[in-house]
Amino acid sequence: MGQRELLLLLGAITIFGTAALNVKRFIVDQNESMLERQYEVYAVSLAQSFIEEAKVKKFDANITNPSSPNANDFTNHPALGPETGETYATFNDVDDYKGFSKTDSSGLGEFSVALQVGYVQETNPDAVVNNRTFYKKLTVTVTHRFLKTPVVLNNVFGYREN
Repeated sequence: MGQRELLLLLGAITIFGTAALNVKRFIVDQNESMLERQYEVYAVSLAQSFIEEAKVKKFDANITNPSSPNANDFTNHPALGPETGETYATFNDVDDYKGFSKTDSSGLGEFSVALQVGYVQETNPDAVVNNRTFYKKLTVTVTHRFLKTPVVLNNVFGYREN
């Protein structure tokens, strides 16, 4: 084999090697993206399960007259959260979830779930306010070491007769 054939062979090997590396990089990127989507889907379903669970709870434990509610009868903003002695298993109203956190271990590893509850105005449900209103916002944040950004789901609960 002459020099010319040797140079052609080396060039072909270089081109083939570069192409093989690019194909491998593409496959790895696709697998990484697919796995990230799996983590995101699980995180969303986990967050949604807490929202669905809270939907069947009472709006507030302090409602004295359900047929003629007054926002001032609701739990005061600083007192939102579980009542003394109340545990996750005995949560009975939406604001009990304030400050609750849990680690969920699945086949995908450990997901950290953190919940917050606050009063919001009907006209601006994004901003938590310090006064009592007929609306409470539940924010569920799920993190995992393989998620680039946390999954955050919100739900606004409006007072309804329970």
